[in-house]
Amino acid sequence: MPSSNLTALCLRRRETGERDLVVTFLTREQGKLSVFARGVRKATARNASVCQPFALSIIQIGRASCRERV
Repeated sequence: MPSSNLTALCLRRRETGERDLVVTFLTREQGKLSVFARGVRKATARNASVCQPFALSIIQIGRASCRERV
């Protein structure tokens, strides 16, 4: 699964399921991008701060089948 590092600004987050989110990022390289972030709503999630609105972060995106994941 190829991955890429992007500088991104979090625009929106939507809850899906018990522990997952669909997050919309704005990047210079790929524009507006919606990704599926698994397990970020858990109490022990290390990358939960990346998914807060208006957070500027460097994210690593990997493709899994037809969806993109953080």
